Amino acid sequence: MAQHHQDGRIWDTYLHGIFSAGVFRRKFLQILGGFSDGRGYDEKIDKALDSIAETLEKTIDVNAIFYRFCFDSKSATACKG
Repeated sequence: MAQHHQDGRIWDTYLHGIFSAGVFRRKFLQILGGFSDGRGYDEKIDKALDSIAETLEKTIDVNAIFYRFCFDSKSATACKG
């Protein structure tokens, strides 16, 4: 079910997510003479999202956002009145 480009450098498959699995990707690339760090796609995405969240926490005044939308950040309830 795999297909590849005429020059052999691009491969795809109908098996959704198979190249996202770190162990499979590492072995597959090893057979082809390539390299992979073996980390799974989800792990890389989680690391990237954690980095974005950390940056947002450092640069955004969350309390001001809560205040703007009349939301009490301490009790997590909508403001009354």
